[in-house]
Amino acid sequence: MNKQCVIHIISNTHWDREWLHNFQETRMRLVEFLDLLLEVMEDDDEYRSFVLDSQAVPVEDYLAVRPENEARLRRLIESERLLIGPWYTCPEGFEVNGESLVRNLLMGHKVAAAFGHVMKVGHTPFSYGQNSQMPQLYAGFGIDTILFYHGVSHDDTPNEFIFEGADGTCILGSQMSSMARYNFYHGVYRPAVMGKTTADREYEWREGGSPFHRAALEQALEHYLLLAPPRTVDKKRFAQCVRALRDAEANTATTRHLAFMMGHDSSVADPLEKEMAALTREALAGDEVVRGHYEEMMAAIRAEADWNDLQVLSGERRVPKPMPATLHLYSDVLSSRTRMKYRSSQAEYLIQRRVEPFAVAGMGLG
Repeated sequence: MNKQCVIHIISNTHWDREWLHNFQETRMRLVEFLDLLLEVMEDDDEYRSFVLDSQAVPVEDYLAVRPENEARLRRLIESERLLIGPWYTCPEGFEVNGESLVRNLLMGHKVAAAFGHVMKVGHTPFSYGQNSQMPQLYAGFGIDTILFYHGVSHDDTPNEFIFEGADGTCILGSQMSSMARYNFYHGVYRPAVMGKTTADREYEWREGGSPFHRAALEQALEHYLLLAPPRTVDKKRFAQCVRALRDAEANTATTRHLAFMMGHDSSVADPLEKEMAALTREALAGDEVVRGHYEEMMAAIRAEADWNDLQVLSGERRVPKPMPATLHLYSDVLSSRTRMKYRSSQAEYLIQRRVEPFAVAGMGLG
């Protein structure tokens, strides 16, 4: 693609409420993350927006510890700089029933709306595939786009496509990028700042950075933390990498709009993002470079895409996505911790099929 492109640099994260650490430890990290984000966004108007992984519950978890910061968070959400929702939490779409997905979206909308704005983009990259009724579920909440990469690949379709639901509902879909939700981080930031490729996971003590790890048996498998991470950008390598990324994304896109995203697992605002945005404008002088978010990007893609030329995908989406390393679907999650899944299914059934119908009947009878 030789025509001018519009590069959307998007600051985002993927935030598991509980994953490598238990809930309370994860919340400690969430508090540190949002403390930093508030400071960065209030001090730098050029840091236009941050996407909080399409969830609303992190805001509640944070305010349970920092209630004094509610007004500051509310200002950022109302001004559409901090994007939350439409989900309440990140669901694995094949582990719960359809009604639970509806309730999740309903709660997410209520919480996000109470803070001033609901992100109206169907952002579901956290589910290992997509069920066939996601277009119908999203449309019911006034959402006409879906972003995911688990369950679709560029062998199936270019970056943008039409996702047709089981009932015939069609919405605009996007694979986000050739490297999922973190193409800017792995394709540009990591090599230009860390000096490492995506596949290079080894770290030598002589590299500095003060690697830290707690000396406790129960934390033996935890990740190391760099207390003094690199803060210098290799400008020559940055220019090479950002041009290569631009060309790779342009080859898969159906419009001029390309997403450059920073959001890997538990990622936080990075002080170098402002400098990297400026370096991107310098390296891609023939393109337009903006700092934005998913709502703006998807609105621009919708306005420019030729709906008649987009490929239509339908049915359950359960294919792996080849990238530099294949992005698996982890279908084994369906059979892990079966006791928990059984109890969850029981709770869904009892509440949705027994308790609520009788409660409604009781209300009707006075």
